[in-house]
Amino acid sequence: MEAVFKIGTAKFVRNHISDALGIEMLPYHNLGLSQYTALGLDYSLHHIKPPNDAHMEMLRDLIIAADVFCITPGNGYESQSIQPRLKMVGYAETG
Repeated sequence: MEAVFKIGTAKFVRNHISDALGIEMLPYHNLGLSQYTALGLDYSLHHIKPPNDAHMEMLRDLIIAADVFCITPGNGYESQSIQPRLKMVGYAETG
């Protein structure tokens, strides 16, 4: 089901958001758990586990297969393929 959702999201971005540079994938993490514990607060997302690398790669491949650029921690905004688009919309430094 998640794969169908990601494909649909990627196709929506491709077909309806012409200014989109791509989809940025940021995996869920639970780094804030210790702060909640220290403050005595209930961490309501304790049942959600961070995705493993294989799962993130599968989702990245689905987005790319839908012909949408996928920004991940591994290719970031420094990627050669996205720099021309960033300059075009005024986000990248020139010079």
